[in-house]
Amino acid sequence: MKQDNTEPIIQVGILTASQISFVLNGNFISTNNCLYTGKRLAVHRKGKILFNCDLLDELSFEPTSANCSFD
Repeated sequence: MKQDNTEPIIQVGILTASQISFVLNGNFISTNNCLYTGKRLAVHRKGKILFNCDLLDELSFEPTSANCSFD
């Protein structure tokens, strides 16, 4: 197996809960190009993801530095 220096991509789905809460440790850029950090909530609503008052088909976050993590 070839190893490279890229970070792993982690995908999380809401399968059985109607909402999930999580903590962004550090700064993350979201799907809508906004910066987020700290405790957050994503809710399954009408077949979409309700996040920060927006109904989205998908939601992703990209860390702004190598020391970012999430719980």
